[in-house]
Amino acid sequence: MVDDQLPARRGRGLGAVKPGPGEVVRFANHLRELQGELQVTQDELARRLHVSPSTLSRYMSGERVPEREFLLGIYGMLGKRADLADPAGDFKHSVEILFAAKERKEPLSHRIWILELAKERLENEIKEGRDKAASLERKLKEEISRRCELEAELDELRSEITQRAADRHRMGELQELRVTVDEKVHELEGVLRQQRSVVTLLEGDREKLSSALGDAERQASLNSLIRTGWSEGEGQRWAQDGELKEHVVQQAGELFDEGESEKGDNLLSVYARGIVSGQLVEFVVALYANDRRPAAMRLLSREVSTRSVSEVIKLMRKFWEKGRREEYSQVGIKEVDFILDSFLAQRGAGEIAKLLNAMAESDIFDVSEVARIVTLGRWAVMFPEIYPVLSSSVREMYLRKTLEGDSRTAAAAIIWLSLEPGADGYPVPLSFMEELEESKKLAISKHLRKSGWSDEASMMAIYGTTDLGR
Repeated sequence: MVDDQLPARRGRGLGAVKPGPGEVVRFANHLRELQGELQVTQDELARRLHVSPSTLSRYMSGERVPEREFLLGIYGMLGKRADLADPAGDFKHSVEILFAAKERKEPLSHRIWILELAKERLENEIKEGRDKAASLERKLKEEISRRCELEAELDELRSEITQRAADRHRMGELQELRVTVDEKVHELEGVLRQQRSVVTLLEGDREKLSSALGDAERQASLNSLIRTGWSEGEGQRWAQDGELKEHVVQQAGELFDEGESEKGDNLLSVYARGIVSGQLVEFVVALYANDRRPAAMRLLSREVSTRSVSEVIKLMRKFWEKGRREEYSQVGIKEVDFILDSFLAQRGAGEIAKLLNAMAESDIFDVSEVARIVTLGRWAVMFPEIYPVLSSSVREMYLRKTLEGDSRTAAAAIIWLSLEPGADGYPVPLSFMEELEESKKLAISKHLRKSGWSDEASMMAIYGTTDLGR
């Protein structure tokens, strides 16, 4: 065993182990061994353990014994397992040396350590005991609950046994009552059959009266429709009545056959004003079925002249969807084209632009074809009024589609409306002009010059330069 006092050594140098109790000296030497494993200086070790160099020097020299956490810090740096509650391996060896040194150097602190560890172990045991007690309490509650269920089941069986005796007596009484009730039921069934026969006769009379009443109401509505048109709210109510629709078609047909075409057209128009776009499509189909196609086309033209842009779009979509959905439908894309032609012929530039914007957002229309139609023929003169109202995305699409076509005059007109002057006064060419063929660029430049542009400005618009040899 190491002596309590070691002989003094001469020339130890700073931080050497001083003579003292053997346990303390042994721990100081053990600290130096751990420092050697870490391969760091005392200053670096002090910095990483968050103690002052002088304090660390006292630990290393045996003047003082550190706290347990100091040893935990060193083992943390070494990356080794360190648990004061359950020390093992190298750490257990180090803890034993530390505790021996602490007991010799600071007996009171050593006793506090021992008591703290004992308290911690006791608290752990208490926690484990409480957990076991809680588990036992849960099991006890489950068994008590199970016992209550069994007792309830036993009570129920006892009650059933008692009830059976009373039930046997009651069964005799009920059998006697059943015979009496059977006789009453037989009697009531006969009365019910008679009553049902009466109800059947009455329902037949009601259907006849309802049919007669419906015919009278439809005829009255038809007469009112011919004289004054729909009253407020009446249109949608009668639009659901297919028989009234047939009455209108039949009455209008009679007027056409008698040479009263104006009255017939007026009747159709008055009826159409009270129905929505989907019902109007079905009304046109009914006119087709009665060989009244010309009248149906005149009706569509009049409706297009009065309905809003959004309602016209809905009407075109309804025709398109019906033709696509029904393989042998009498209506479809022809009616869509007819509605479009009627709208362009009857409406102003602002409404035409709104229609084109709405069509561009739809998935059923060929907008490039619409753009070609509007920029040619009788609508070309109003295109400068239409163009500013179009959305920017629609403008670019129209311009691209038109430049892909063969109309140089239309292309020149659209370019003239699209180009903005630059800082030097010349127009800034559109970004996608470079995609065009050279022959098409020259043709458009020629038409710009015919429109009054100078050679330099027209070449600037197409090429972005006045260098014709580019």
